[in-house]
Amino acid sequence: MPLMPAILLKNVPPGLHRRLKLRAAAERRSLQQETLLVLQHGLSALEAFPHNHLPPPEPMKTSFRLTDAFLEELKRERDARR
Repeated sequence: MPLMPAILLKNVPPGLHRRLKLRAAAERRSLQQETLLVLQHGLSALEAFPHNHLPPPEPMKTSFRLTDAFLEELKRERDARR
């Protein structure tokens, strides 16, 4: 069997490591198998919906002044959604 390339992940955040371990255990896979599966699915999703094929955003056609009143209105709208 040919030697497979390897990847070493360093500085994995503890929460991410815990989530991968839990997923692996739940699916009866090793941590390595689960990590490879998550990478494969993530890459497949990126390839299925590439962001670089989106048209560039339209430039804003209007302008506005960034005033204290405007910022307060934004805060009120944000707080109303919470």
